[in-house]
Amino acid sequence: AGAGAYHAELEGQHGIDVRGVTGLRLERVTVTDTYGDLLYIAGKGGVVSSDVVVTGAHLERSGRQGITMKGVRDVQILGSHVGEIARSVIDFEPASENGGGAENVLIQGNTFGECRHLLLTAGGIGPNVNDISFVANRLVGIGLKVRVYAQDGARRSNFRIIDNVSEVSLGLPVAALRFGRVDGVVVRGNYQVMNPNREMTAVTTCLSTDVTVRRNQFPGAVDHFDTKPDCEGMEK
Repeated sequence: AGAGAYHAELEGQHGIDVRGVTGLRLERVTVTDTYGDLLYIAGKGGVVSSDVVVTGAHLERSGRQGITMKGVRDVQILGSHVGEIARSVIDFEPASENGGGAENVLIQGNTFGECRHLLLTAGGIGPNVNDISFVANRLVGIGLKVRVYAQDGARRSNFRIIDNVSEVSLGLPVAALRFGRVDGVVVRGNYQVMNPNREMTAVTTCLSTDVTVRRNQFPGAVDHFDTKPDCEGMEK
């Protein structure tokens, strides 16, 4: 497994797979070389997983995502390492037959390594991905690539991207951080170098409200922030 190891027929082979749990603590676990996700936290039978804390974990070389949350509430990912991911590092999957989504998640003080797609993504359909904080993380093999957008037009709320530092340069055809139909966005105190030849905007929003972008350092960006009147192309 690893950055080039995605196989659709094996994507359900997760390292740690927990569903419908309450009060879970994972401390200093090591998970490597999976075809699926390294850590998969989900609901079961309409019951969300709640009060989950992961500390000091070492998660590396997955064939799909790093950590997937699908039907969770009150989750903390703290002081862990996640790297060499075939797809996206942190994946919020909202709507599902088992009651997907994520509420009140804190991801703080972690180190994130290489991945092929996004650092943090909340795509899919449905409104139920809210109160997500991504704070004081160190990005050693990936840039600050974030996308939050419900494809069915649903609204989400309260995403905070604060005090993160990336050690790699980004060169993308789109903005580094993208938010569509989100009420309450804070992007503050982050450091991310942009390739000046790509003429990138650091943060872009569409049809969003209560947006704060300040005290960031985005060397090489042509603009720190813009907003668009529609969300065309946001799903890419």
